[in-house]
Amino acid sequence: LDVAPRVRGGAERLERRSVRGAIAFEGVRFGYAGRAPLLDGLDLELPAGRTTAIVGTTGAGKTTLVKLLLRHHDVDGGRITLDGRDIR
Repeated sequence: LDVAPRVRGGAERLERRSVRGAIAFEGVRFGYAGRAPLLDGLDLELPAGRTTAIVGTTGAGKTTLVKLLLRHHDVDGGRITLDGRDIR
């Protein structure tokens, strides 16, 4: 509990009722420290109200996408938006 958060910013709160749920990864670049980038220029749109499956082999980056969306990590480049608003 004494560890400082790895991500910063994000003081703005959204009202749950105002969120439609459209998610976009725009030119996202990310790599774990000391490794080559796992994602480099990823563009992905996930429309609100739709079900989307992310499939791939082990180590392809599926869990990383979710961790970036939940801000367990911040992107190195590009941005992730929720209803057009940067999640940072």
